[in-house]
Amino acid sequence: MKRFAIFIPAFNVETTIVSVLQRLPQDMVDSAAEIFVVDNHSTDETVTRVLRYKESQDLQKLNVIRNPRNCGYGGSQKVAYRHALNQGYDVVAMVHGDGQYAPEVLPVLVAPVLAGEADMLFGSRMTGDPLAGGMPRYRYVCNKGLTWIQNFILGTSLSEFHSGYRVYSGEALKKIAFEACADNYDFDADIIIMLVRARQRIAERTIPTHYGPESKSVSFFHCIVYGLNILRGLLKFLLVKWGVLADKERPDSHRR
Repeated sequence: MKRFAIFIPAFNVETTIVSVLQRLPQDMVDSAAEIFVVDNHSTDETVTRVLRYKESQDLQKLNVIRNPRNCGYGGSQKVAYRHALNQGYDVVAMVHGDGQYAPEVLPVLVAPVLAGEADMLFGSRMTGDPLAGGMPRYRYVCNKGLTWIQNFILGTSLSEFHSGYRVYSGEALKKIAFEACADNYDFDADIIIMLVRARQRIAERTIPTHYGPESKSVSFFHCIVYGLNILRGLLKFLLVKWGVLADKERPDSHRR
């Protein structure tokens, strides 16, 4: 019987975190070995509200890991995946604490990884109707353009690389040096490159798109910076592939 965990990254999400927890399908809550929130040094009542919810529901498998400082979005994922590997979980699913990604569809994303049909799976907005879901048009254009470039260079055929709704197998995480990924939002693109290099099976399923006032979203300027960082990561991939740069991302480099 495979053991899976639900990981919720959280930063100043006091207005949405309880709703996200409530929206998790009951069968997912019942079958998960642990539901853990990685709080990225929030300055609001995020942690307090999680702990109150845990007490009110007597949900002992709900735990909070508090970062002593803000480690960045990618840094919080590193904390989470180290924890998942240390606990021996076979599968770990990430559901954002701001409600941007629908917790209700989690079973659809988890099932293929639990069944061994995929090593990593993410929810794709681009196979649905992201604009109708409120995705800003500039983000839609950037997503499509970057995805085309990433597919071309990596030899993949994914509908997007930039969704944060993700499920990883423990075995896949063991095969890559995820600690070498960026600590910011570039982490999500970096880890896909690593998975491609490790020849892991990446799958996707359609998810609804939701951009509300409560959703954490970067500005147009940060979107441009993000895109440039993605291109830099792809250039590094090519230089390593061509032997110009040494490959320092050893699969065992996260085991310290």
